[in-house]
Amino acid sequence: MRWEIEESGCCERKGMRQVRICFYLEPGDSRYAEHHVNMPVHPKGGYKGKQDEHGRPDSVDDYKAWRDALPKKWQTNPFHNHFIRVAIDATDEDIAKQAEALLPQFYGKWRRREKLGVTDGNH
Repeated sequence: MRWEIEESGCCERKGMRQVRICFYLEPGDSRYAEHHVNMPVHPKGGYKGKQDEHGRPDSVDDYKAWRDALPKKWQTNPFHNHFIRVAIDATDEDIAKQAEALLPQFYGKWRRREKLGVTDGNH
C-alpha cells in the first residue's frame, strides 16, 4: 500500500489547509485487481463519430466499438481518496504522519469490505 497527495484536492478552506490523500494498493494487497485496470487511451479531440447537440454519440454501439478499438494501458486507481485539514503552517512531515496513520485504517476496512468514509481518529 502507498499514499500520494493529489494536488487538485488541495486548497485553503475555513482557515485550514485542505489536503487530498489518495490511497493505492500494490500487487499482493487484498482486492488489488479491482483498481488495477486496463483503460482505453483516448486520442486528443476524443470521439469523432456523429454526435448530438450536447456532444453525446448518436450511436451507443458505434461509440462502444470505437472505444473498444482504442489502445489500452494499465493503471492503478486509488482504492480510497480522503481529505484532511491541517494548520496552514503544517509541514510535509505533519501531513505524512497523518497519511501513514490513516493508510492501515483504510486498508483494514477495505480488506473487510467496510465503509471507508469514516476514520477511527479525529482527522
